Amino acid sequence: MVSASQDAPDICAPVLHGPCACGSWKRHEPSLAGGLRLAASCPLLPAAYLPPFVPHSYQATDAELTNSIGDHAAARAPFQILIALTATPRFIFLGLQWLAHRYPPSSSFPSSRPLSAPLSSPSITSTHDTEHKRSLRSRSRLTVEKGEKGSDDELDSDVALDPPTNGTGRKKAPWSSGSVDVEACLGLARTIACGGWMFITSRDEHDLHDLAMIVYLVLDAPWMYLSWAHSTDPRAKKWRAMCAAAFFGCLPPLIYLFVQHNIKKVPGAYTYYAFFEWSLVMWDVAFDAGTVFEVGNFQIRVIDTSRPEIEDDKNGHASPVGIYLAPVPSRPIVEEDWTAKPSRPSPIPHPGIAAYLSDIWFGKLALFLLVANDSDGVVDRLHGRQRAALLLVRVVSGADGLRAGHHDQPHPVPLQQARVPRGGDVPLRCILEPHAATRTRGSPEAGQTGRMWAAGVVLCMLGKYLCYSNNPFWAIVNSDSGGWNKTGLLLSALSVAELYFRPNSLFAAPPTTAPGKRDDRRMGTTRAQRLAITFGLGAFMHLAQTFLSDSGTIIAWSWDGFPARAPLLHPWAGIVTALCALAIPLSLSIQRLLDPVVLAVPYLGAFCLYMFPNWVGFAGGVALMVWLIAAAPAFIRIASGVPPKTTGNAMAWNCFLDVASVFTVAYAFVPFGWVLRERTGFILLLLLVPLPFALRAGQALNLPDESRLAARSRKRLQTGAVYTRYLSIAIASAAIVAGIRLHAQSAEVTTPKPYYGDLNVFTGGIYTVHFGIDEPGRDSQRRIASLVKDMEVDVLGMLETDLHRFVYGNRDLTRYIAQELGYYVDLGPGPNKHTWGACLLSKYPIKNSTHHLLPSPHGELAPAIHATLDINGVDVDVIVSHNGQEEDALDRELQTKELARLLQLNPHRPTMFLGYLVTKLNAPAPWPYALLFNEQTRLSDIETLDKWRWCEYLGFRGLWRVAYARLHHGDVTDTELQVGKFILPLPNQTAEYRNDEEKYWHIGEMDIPPPWRLPSKFREDQGGHFYRVWDGPLYYRPPLDSGVLDYGRGGGHNEWPPRTDVQA
Repeated sequence: MVSASQDAPDICAPVLHGPCACGSWKRHEPSLAGGLRLAASCPLLPAAYLPPFVPHSYQATDAELTNSIGDHAAARAPFQILIALTATPRFIFLGLQWLAHRYPPSSSFPSSRPLSAPLSSPSITSTHDTEHKRSLRSRSRLTVEKGEKGSDDELDSDVALDPPTNGTGRKKAPWSSGSVDVEACLGLARTIACGGWMFITSRDEHDLHDLAMIVYLVLDAPWMYLSWAHSTDPRAKKWRAMCAAAFFGCLPPLIYLFVQHNIKKVPGAYTYYAFFEWSLVMWDVAFDAGTVFEVGNFQIRVIDTSRPEIEDDKNGHASPVGIYLAPVPSRPIVEEDWTAKPSRPSPIPHPGIAAYLSDIWFGKLALFLLVANDSDGVVDRLHGRQRAALLLVRVVSGADGLRAGHHDQPHPVPLQQARVPRGGDVPLRCILEPHAATRTRGSPEAGQTGRMWAAGVVLCMLGKYLCYSNNPFWAIVNSDSGGWNKTGLLLSALSVAELYFRPNSLFAAPPTTAPGKRDDRRMGTTRAQRLAITFGLGAFMHLAQTFLSDSGTIIAWSWDGFPARAPLLHPWAGIVTALCALAIPLSLSIQRLLDPVVLAVPYLGAFCLYMFPNWVGFAGGVALMVWLIAAAPAFIRIASGVPPKTTGNAMAWNCFLDVASVFTVAYAFVPFGWVLRERTGFILLLLLVPLPFALRAGQALNLPDESRLAARSRKRLQTGAVYTRYLSIAIASAAIVAGIRLHAQSAEVTTPKPYYGDLNVFTGGIYTVHFGIDEPGRDSQRRIASLVKDMEVDVLGMLETDLHRFVYGNRDLTRYIAQELGYYVDLGPGPNKHTWGACLLSKYPIKNSTHHLLPSPHGELAPAIHATLDINGVDVDVIVSHNGQEEDALDRELQTKELARLLQLNPHRPTMFLGYLVTKLNAPAPWPYALLFNEQTRLSDIETLDKWRWCEYLGFRGLWRVAYARLHHGDVTDTELQVGKFILPLPNQTAEYRNDEEKYWHIGEMDIPPPWRLPSKFREDQGGHFYRVWDGPLYYRPPLDSGVLDYGRGGGHNEWPPRTDVQA
């Protein structure tokens, strides 16, 4: 017999051991399934080879965001499978909502029985079975006396009330049962209509698809009204009202944009229409999710009718034999300190040190992953070996990411994993890694967890410094790009083994007489305190993500060009790491952090870092980083001492800050992005202002002190403090040695040397590297360096290189290339300048460089670098720039005019332009081509016959251009590498072409000296790279009177100026 009951029994059936964990999420299943169906459309698009942007229906040059996944056979198959999977939960949910509204709980209207009446125990009798078959029992909610005024904490409890005198077993609802039946019919018809327009696509049967859609939308209005009117819970009513208002609020702009797209043929309207259409679906799913507030007390029973007898469990409670698919709220949770129980000694030598290192390995990036705070105490009741088994699942599930580099075929890796050191399994990590902080309830042992976390963060910082700004355990770094994936798996396996054999006494223990973590009122927190901790904790998390991920981040923020007026990466990144390591043992208390002098440190540091470049900004950044490390134990203590909901809200606030910080740069891609355009200062205020309020609220928590710790806990604190001091000294020493060593190596071993030595022949190139991630999703530093080395590029402009953001892992894309190949580097405008980045790498010394933010009234900020190189004693100007997109014509016009102004600052100096213009060849003004290549700037296009270019352009002035080539990008990036080879003019001579015929005089490869030639290996495919457009490079003959026709052929022709009295 299967029955749906509204009165929960006191205990679970004997066949279930312990509380059943499925009921709490079962009622969320339809909403989760609907949300999954909605969210899955984006990742399914690339999986089905459908681009997220499709050509405009009316203008072939425009591309717009597609929301028509169902129109494409490859994409809709898995999408429709997900839709089908939601059908059964959807129909079940309709039935549950009908039950909840037709037979509402007694708390929805006056009861004939006082709430203080004793509870009746459920039993199985013939009378009860008859009554249960005849009607549903009423539900009642007991409201707990609030511990403080304004608290909204409630305890749900099921009460079996005496049946009313009319024998129906329920109270009469304030609405008619017929209206509830109409509501159910509308919901059923609406669901069928939804399936109609989802499974019958517009390409299959357009009219039927539209008819189903119209029926669905028409039925939405009465369905939403009746669902709202019949709501039995005030939370459900409020939620449905909000979602319905948002749903119908999306309709007017949706209709307007549909008219703009379908009737007026306005380009771009369909993209905005897609956003509103998907928002409509989101609000629709969210509206239906309001039912979860009304079915929380339902319980599904599967009863064995062949065994009607009553059985007693070990606590003496009685229950029918069966399975209950719901948790039992009335059963108290008995917490026990299993860490005090005896256990076998560990066979591992020095178990205390092993446990310390294991906790650092597994918890180093657990940064407040307390959103799954184990509120039911399930993980807390697992002993060491049980937890080790679950952690083994964690390692195995993460192994896919770690071992991804060992496959022959590339495996796509999401960009978001750039900041995750090991594979996936985030849900398991959320539950398992912070178990110590959860159990310690804000005691000093939680502070010890914070010190171990800080040590892990600084170790990550040191590892990235030694591994070219990459964490070697990242999934995006495989063995070919410097990854230590196998080592990571081995260390994880050793840590799991240590956890399995760890004695109970080495686990963090709860404080004595600690308040129960399920009762928020006994935490001693008010709503204001919880809000303060939510915002402060989320802000601290984001600050740590931004500034503690890499020691070079604050150097990038403070860099302002050559001559160097700010610290260089070596040795100062090592010194920063050392200072952070020495700050670990400081472990400032909450009271100490609230000292006005100490509290002023992050504010002054952030102000200096944001407002001032060079050494002042760098010093402010160091102060901010040291404060964050020293404050980490206090914030982790606060996080472990508040209810799980508070830490979950802090995680949500952190996610909002993550997105907001990106919108300061990516504002042109999202609706209303202009609100946060270039407002990093505002984001810093959002991060810094909540910190003191969170600390004040944490001070009021009355967290346990050492007097409430067991003796073994105090001993663990003492030994942990000793280990932390030794570890911090070791990290600091290693960081300083690494900084000095790398500084010496960069000064002596890798001093930049041009590819052709003292010859006045050099190669310039422009390369858009797409944030250092190749198409399979791997780090591309080494692949970029290999291509640049093979092409013998002396001066390289790289675009889209600002990776010092948490979404890109806070990386320095120039590290490997500069250190291994030997280049002088100008990082370009830093992350605080709100661009996607541009940098300059040169084999020749950079005498001077200035950074520019080109005018961008509408689109994204365009970065530019104007540098002067010392090429064998001759000053040569180089401009690297990344102009705006095609949609922002005014931006590109103003940006190009600014570039033209920079070109005219030194009109007679040899100049090379390496830029991203977005223009057509020979396009008239106001297109960038005509504004840049003209008689006023005297800048020449490298090849006027190359009409297949669109973005990247090479230009030159006052130089003899002798070669030009374009290389296919392969799968390293999404844009090709363009290179040109140049010769300096003779002393006291200017390189001037008389006409275009002389400027573009092509000759064969065998007619030029070897130093003029570009590598011939790329005439064939080399790992996806090959010369494109032509079957090889183009070569040019300088004018006859240039004096360099035979320069580089050997003998006296290699002298400067070349001798003319010798033969080659």
